[in-house]
Amino acid sequence: MKPSRKLNAVIRLLATAIILTNLVGCGGRLGDFTMLSSKQFNVPVNSMQKGARVTGEDCANRILFFRFGHVRPDVKTAVDQAIEKESANALVDAVVEWSEIELVLFYNSCFTVTGTAAKIQ
Repeated sequence: MKPSRKLNAVIRLLATAIILTNLVGCGGRLGDFTMLSSKQFNVPVNSMQKGARVTGEDCANRILFFRFGHVRPDVKTAVDQAIEKESANALVDAVVEWSEIELVLFYNSCFTVTGTAAKIQ
């Protein structure tokens, strides 16, 4: 009777380890930028008007095997969202971050861009 009790304990331990390895999340900072833009403008800067601090985000979600929203998140979309909140054409002092959460049935991956909106002429 003792060997089967040890076997059950080992099976429970392995099952717990498998479940915990499937409940993972990850993230990171992709970089700091003095200026970041996905919009076209003339390079010679005559004047720059700084606006508010803005954030843009682009995410991809999956439940089971069904994707919702984008198939893959995109940094450009996150930058565009942030820039368009203040009708600017660039971000100054920008930070790009990436996060990912993967559970057994759910998956989420996001790019988040935060920076000071700037209108450069």
